[in-house]
Amino acid sequence: MDTARFTALFLADSRDHLHQCDVLLLAWERVPGDLGPVAGLFRAMHTIKGMAATLGYQRLTDLTHEAENLLDAVRAKRVEASPDLIASVFDAVDAIAAGVEDAVVGADGRRLDPAVLERLRSWAPPDGGALSAAPSPAPAAPSVVPAPGGTRVEVTIRAGVIMAWARALLALRRAEELGTVTGVAPDPATLDPDRFAGRLVFWLHTAREPDEVRRALLEVGEVALVVVTEADGASSPAPVRPIRQEVRVDRAELDLLLTEIGELVVARNRLQAMAERRHDPALEEAAGSVARLTDSVHARVLQVRMAPVGEVFDRFPRVVRDLARQLGKDVRLEIAGREIELDRSVLDLIGDPLLHLLRNALDHGLESPEARAAAGKPTQGCIRLAAARARDAVVLTVADDGRGVDRGQVRARLGAGATDRDLDGDDVLLDVLARPGFSTAAAVTGVSGRGVGIDAVMTRVREIGGDVRLESTPGQGTGFVIRLPVTLAVVPALLVTAGADRYAIPLARVAETGRGEPAGPSAAPTVTFRGATLPVIDLGTRTGGGALPTAGTRPFLVIEAGERRGALLVDTLLGRQDLVVGAFDAPVGAPAWLTGAAILADGVPALVVDPTGMFQEEHAWLMSGA
Repeated sequence: MDTARFTALFLADSRDHLHQCDVLLLAWERVPGDLGPVAGLFRAMHTIKGMAATLGYQRLTDLTHEAENLLDAVRAKRVEASPDLIASVFDAVDAIAAGVEDAVVGADGRRLDPAVLERLRSWAPPDGGALSAAPSPAPAAPSVVPAPGGTRVEVTIRAGVIMAWARALLALRRAEELGTVTGVAPDPATLDPDRFAGRLVFWLHTAREPDEVRRALLEVGEVALVVVTEADGASSPAPVRPIRQEVRVDRAELDLLLTEIGELVVARNRLQAMAERRHDPALEEAAGSVARLTDSVHARVLQVRMAPVGEVFDRFPRVVRDLARQLGKDVRLEIAGREIELDRSVLDLIGDPLLHLLRNALDHGLESPEARAAAGKPTQGCIRLAAARARDAVVLTVADDGRGVDRGQVRARLGAGATDRDLDGDDVLLDVLARPGFSTAAAVTGVSGRGVGIDAVMTRVREIGGDVRLESTPGQGTGFVIRLPVTLAVVPALLVTAGADRYAIPLARVAETGRGEPAGPSAAPTVTFRGATLPVIDLGTRTGGGALPTAGTRPFLVIEAGERRGALLVDTLLGRQDLVVGAFDAPVGAPAWLTGAAILADGVPALVVDPTGMFQEEHAWLMSGA
């Protein structure tokens, strides 16, 4: 059997099952007497075992079989659930996760700790019965014997489908979500996939209606026919109907496609600029058609790359549970906005910053149960992880109901000479906490104390093109609010000039534009706009393009990050353009607010400026209400 064809599918499916195991284990741990999660865990173990056995991963098969046996004993009430037993299953799931990753690279059982197997086997039923050993391979059953009360299901995969056996396993997995599956023929553990004839038969014990079973199995994809025979012998085939077809696409291919679409956007911009200069109606019409098609294709590719933030959020309940136990804290994690979507390029980069903030909330933010009780709070702390849409951005929040940031402790860490003014406002406090090496922890531990967490969060979020805001109230809690672009593929930007150079300012950073005359001392100029006095930074001065004029009105951009606002002075506003931003190989010593480069419609490059980073560097922000 050529197992290479099935490895990717096995890996993806196993990861999905193991993630679901974490969710089910957390639910089971909260209510040990609830056998609902146990049934789901049993089905997951059974499915992983079957796929592992099919691919010849014997040690992984043995481990999943032991876990399956224990769960079956709990489900049959031959073994009583307890915190220690559930902890053993947690350990087993972790071992299986490592085993899956090892098996697909040819190292089946490399990291398997025999103690995990022994702990599973130690939960023998109290009546002296033993958990059964893994079965030896046996010939596939030539027929299916009816089980009392069962429903016979026959699934036929479309002719000519590549990896037909893998599709059949997916159908079997879907059936196991509907009820209990028995009498599978051919047997997944012993069948050679290269000899699979495309027909799978099994018995399904379920309360679902036959039509519901048929619909669920057809949705697997590449299923030609589903026949459900009820206990009375009546049967009817499900008609072949149009169904949504899905295929797995290699991520690298999708990234390459997006890059090429980005280059197409650049070419579209140049073509439109050329058509406008030449005043040729035919060329303008052709350029317009190309622009519409490019926009449509670009939008479709971006939509394909979108994924719900739940894919990242759902990793964290297990992390929070394990760390809370390590720290001796009772913590509830609330998650909201799982359905909010982000481009996968952003989603892939935000996991580590969120993990840093969750660890920070657990270790620094939340008090011990004793301290919370003494303060009149519930002993169980709460961390909230949420996502929400905000115009053309997504806002992520990590907040706790703990002690809040102790400004006195921060001031003490700053050393002699630090004053209340140094910590005036949450924005300034955030800048202090984000200094490399700064920490309020009394000692370095495995969780915190090295002063890299908040700094790492700020660095990564700014690299993505987002910003971070801190909200902290003594005795009530701390929240970090992260604002992110929906995608990094194409950035809508405002083109401006400063001196002889052109720059691109991401529109996500710009609240509005205006004109005004700078006033005040040259070291700290301001401009009045809509009744507010905004601190000013002159882009030309900062980039070496020219000094701030002493008189006369200037165009400016109102830069906004959360409640902070400032005015960025420019020489001229050129207009909006969608840009494909490339990596910027900045020279040594270049400021952090130069974040990329892009090719404009005329083919000339322009630097991309992050104005929020520029203002944060100078602490030149106006806080609303200040």
